[in-house]
Amino acid sequence: MDFLLECIGFPPEYDHDGLPDLVRQLGEATPWRDPDGADRRLALGGGLELRLDEGDQLAGPDVWPFYASPGRLRLAVDSVDLIPDAPFDGLLRGLANPPRPGFANSETSFRFTTWVGDRRRLPRPLESGHVLAVSTAGFALDIAQVGGRPRGLRPEGRISPLGGDEDPGGCVELHLPILAAEELENPITGLAVQRLEVHAPGTPLSVFVSRWQLEADGLRTPAVGDWLRGTFLFSGRISGGLPSPTRRLGRAFG
Repeated sequence: MDFLLECIGFPPEYDHDGLPDLVRQLGEATPWRDPDGADRRLALGGGLELRLDEGDQLAGPDVWPFYASPGRLRLAVDSVDLIPDAPFDGLLRGLANPPRPGFANSETSFRFTTWVGDRRRLPRPLESGHVLAVSTAGFALDIAQVGGRPRGLRPEGRISPLGGDEDPGGCVELHLPILAAEELENPITGLAVQRLEVHAPGTPLSVFVSRWQLEADGLRTPAVGDWLRGTFLFSGRISGGLPSPTRRLGRAFG
């Protein structure tokens, strides 16, 4: 998915074939991946990273965009999906902003899904409903609209995972207002990167869009106050909520 790299300042004409070697040479081992340190990350500044997934001999290496989001989203996990060709990744599905203990529901809860690259940190099995904190960001697969709030859309907007059998995992459709916009820079290309903060119920989320896709589709540059509608691939890391090692040992030995 080279087009996802457009979201962090690599234009369509950029030669992506050289990126794996660049990350190997200048990057460092990504925590909680393969024990040999083959999977690597290259910090670009401002929280942006390139992540190299070496994969297997058949699939070959992949380079992905990553943003080390400072925010934390509470997620009551329903399931952790695994895929054979990504043994260190996990797809979390669950309820974001679940009700606090003692409360039946929460107005800020919504269904959500995200990839995490540090699945090895999770205990096995992870109890259904266990609440994790995840730091995650979305990268645009498609942008359908940038503009005002359409008539008929609820004031809080809309956010939900894609649920079809053919839909890629970790994808979320959203139609939300933009709270903040920050300009970062890709030091490799020297191009500006726009980080958008959208107002998801109860939790701001960071998302990135491709300016080349916007131009091709005749859409304006998103700004604070606009509503953004599109489909995003979310990925991140676990940032809290893991059982303590002592507690896990106690379970193992009774």
